[in-house]
Parts: sequence; C-alpha cells; structure tokens
Amino acid sequence: MMKDILIAEDNGDLRAIFARVFEHSDYNVRVATDGQETIQQLTEAVPDMLILDINMPRVSGLDVLTHIKDNPAYARMKKVIVTGNFLAQHEPEAAFADAFLVKPVSIADLVKLSEQLLANS
Repeated sequence: MMKDILIAEDNGDLRAIFARVFEHSDYNVRVATDGQETIQQLTEAVPDMLILDINMPRVSGLDVLTHIKDNPAYARMKKVIVTGNFLAQHEPEAAFADAFLVKPVSIADLVKLSEQLLANS
C-alpha cells in the first residue's frame, strides 16, 4: 500500500527534488510552500509522514509542530524536520519530531529514514 507524504519546504528547487525522489519511490506526494499551507493541507488529509522545514514564511515549522502536537488526529503521523537551522534542534517543539536532519541532507538517507520510520508504524 502506498504511503502518503506531505513535504513542507519553501525552497522550490529542494521541494521539487524531494517530491520527485519520493514519487519515484512509490509514495503519494503532496507539497506545501509554507507553514500556513502545511496546516491547511493537514486539515484536509493526514499523511503518513510530514517532512517539515523550520524556516518558512507566514507560519514556521516550529509553529506547525505546536499546532499538531496535542491533536490526536496527528498521533500516528511521522514527523521529520529537514532544516538548515541546526540550532532549531534545541527548540522544545523539535522534541515532538521523530527525526531531525540538517541541510544539506543526503536524499538517499532521507528516503531510507522515511522507510524505516514508516515500517515501524
């Protein structure tokens, strides 16, 4: 059964690369360009995994984590932070993520990590 992934990334090139790689790995992929769009998409359909940038316009990735943290609808969703802001791993909201990766990230490592997290769900 195909897994659903929502990629929340404001960098268009990186968003396209992530989407293409996961589509070729047989995932259903949706994308969001900022935190506000991410929250909107999460309310429409909960994916199996959220790949989340921290530094995004309008609503940050940390604010997205705060939004979903206490909502039981998102309890089974895996959350992977992929950010260039290595200091964000010390923010309290980051503890809610299942994994934290610092850019530049190996695409192969991201796919492997995603497969491992989803296999355990």
